[in-house]
Amino acid sequence: MEPVRYLFQRLIKNYHGEKNLIFENIAVSREGGYRDFYYLRETNDPMPSWYDEIGSFFKDNVLKHEFAIPNIEKYIVSEKVKTITFTDLIRKYKVKKIDLLHIDAEGYDYEILKLINFKDIKPGMILFEHRHLCDGDCKKSKSLLRENGYLFCKAGINIFAYQPFSFLEQLKVIFVILPVELIQRFVEKYRSKVSIQRNTSVYGEI
Repeated sequence: MEPVRYLFQRLIKNYHGEKNLIFENIAVSREGGYRDFYYLRETNDPMPSWYDEIGSFFKDNVLKHEFAIPNIEKYIVSEKVKTITFTDLIRKYKVKKIDLLHIDAEGYDYEILKLINFKDIKPGMILFEHRHLCDGDCKKSKSLLRENGYLFCKAGINIFAYQPFSFLEQLKVIFVILPVELIQRFVEKYRSKVSIQRNTSVYGEI
């Protein structure tokens, strides 16, 4: 999923010819419709390599990158993008199982986590960015995951949450998709939690 049109076209081009992939030029939100989205326009001006990864429903989260892009304001574009709820997206493609859900929504990550009905579908693993979350939303994210039976570990700007008893089943996904550093943290965390979980009801602390 990519709401920004020029990035969406780049995404399709990069994966041209690949099978079993679905692309959506849309954003996940609390309700379907249209919503203002802020991002940096495409440019050939000198920029950090990651400048086109900045996009958010919250303009302030885009402006936070002014430390690296001093004149960032002149590059910001506000556009109404099409939105869909997480539930409607799942229903649209008749998704029955999610091995790994990756969320990178520049500060909207907790809102997306809240949209998941864990009783209907429970991703085996969830990777989301906590860097732009306020302390309150970060704590609420971890509480929500803990309440739904997840363990988790921190890996740089991300939090990796996983179901403790689906480890063996999902090894293939883990080693194909996740970076080495995160795999190492995951394995270390899993080893330390297994013995604790057998004797207590405590779930995942960071």
